[in-house]
Amino acid sequence: KMIKGLDVFKKHVKPILESRCLRCHGGKKIESDFDLSDREGLLKGGQFGVAVVAGKSRESPLVKLIQHAKEPHMPASAPKLADAETARIIEWIDLGAPYD
Repeated sequence: KMIKGLDVFKKHVKPILESRCLRCHGGKKIESDFDLSDREGLLKGGQFGVAVVAGKSRESPLVKLIQHAKEPHMPASAPKLADAETARIIEWIDLGAPYD
């Protein structure tokens, strides 16, 4: 399960995080104290609490934020992720949300 999760992360999720999320949630800038640059930050969450429950996408608020089902919509001030990208993030969370 973790090996498949790592594969999904490397091929699909990491590029999404790098292109759509890390500008505000990793590196020099960390909005809402939510740092996506490593797994520890992902699982810790930010000022609004836990964002991801590893293995449980349905219990992960991040999913509702990227689906625009809950405010604040993410990515902020940018187009919504494509459905295929959201599906990959959901799959990755359900596989334990591993990082490489």
